[in-house]
Amino acid sequence: MTIPHRATALLLTLFATGAGGQAAQITNLGKNFLGGGINNSGQVAGAYFGPFSTHAAIYSGGSFQDLGTLGGIYSIGNSINSSGQVTGVSTDSSGVLRAFVYSNGSMTAIPLPDSQHSEGLSINDAGEIVGNYDLPPVAGLATRTTGFLYSAGQSQALNVLNAYAINNNSVVAGNRFLGIYADSTGTVQTRNGLELMAGSPSSLLGILDSLGGVNVIPAAVNDAGEIAGWSDTGTGVEAFLYAGGTMKALGLLNGYQSAANGMNQAGDVVGRIHNDARVLDDTAFLYSGGVMTDLDTFLPVDSPWHLYNAHGINDSGQIIADAMLKGDYTARYSVLLQLDTASSAAPEPGTWLLVLGGTLAMAFRAAGVRRGR
Repeated sequence: MTIPHRATALLLTLFATGAGGQAAQITNLGKNFLGGGINNSGQVAGAYFGPFSTHAAIYSGGSFQDLGTLGGIYSIGNSINSSGQVTGVSTDSSGVLRAFVYSNGSMTAIPLPDSQHSEGLSINDAGEIVGNYDLPPVAGLATRTTGFLYSAGQSQALNVLNAYAINNNSVVAGNRFLGIYADSTGTVQTRNGLELMAGSPSSLLGILDSLGGVNVIPAAVNDAGEIAGWSDTGTGVEAFLYAGGTMKALGLLNGYQSAANGMNQAGDVVGRIHNDARVLDDTAFLYSGGVMTDLDTFLPVDSPWHLYNAHGINDSGQIIADAMLKGDYTARYSVLLQLDTASSAAPEPGTWLLVLGGTLAMAFRAAGVRRGR
């Protein structure tokens, strides 16, 4: 598949002052690109949709780079590090989904034992990758998965149900099966807890609980060991931030579900709020300085855009997000959002003081609540 050198990325760039008093710049990456991870250079890993295939791709500086596949017709990039290395998932020539690493211009399958499905979800600046793979089937049991760590060309299974994110200190965030119990109605439930690991099963840092429900999914872990994701609360699903030994629910704004998808080193979190059965009613959010804010409020009141999901944020404050054009809710666009805080040293309540200053936004996979995302 050939991707046009300068594709649709520069079709629409807007500079304006939003309702919160901050200047915002939006770069439209087009309808054919789905953005996922973003690095500190503003490179975005994701997928480019062609007429007959979908290929992992990198957006960088106004153009797209096709990363190819492992021999099949489908691949998607989930995470990109500071060197431009990418991990994700691709079909091979047999149609099997395989975790991959893209480095030095080449896509390579990550070696995993006895697996018919695997996916790379997160890569750190050292090139270490975590993700999940299916275990061999056992009669009478549903498909079982386990997390893996890929480092220095070698893979190892981790003692977690799923591994979702890794930071530059090799700390892995995943979840783990904690048991079976009967709820208040007598219904048997499984319960997963949030587990932090430092690179290997022998380096367990600790197990955290959920926000009161039966499941918790981490989406990102930064170098301070802060974790963002989503958790059952017992009554719904809510985004959380784990910091300073405490797991905190981030809020819902006016919605009824929320999920965090990405976080930077400053602990700023982005994600999605689910408001109704229609995607057009969903809301992309930024959580910073203890305040959750609708990302649309950073746009001018006459902006044609509605931002409904934010996938990632880098240390310059660039956010990769999904958007729709108001009045045309049939098409999804990927956009890169850049906030300029130079003119707003004292933002109004509910706005974001972005100390680092930068731009844009996928757990995606989450269908609103992924991973993850």
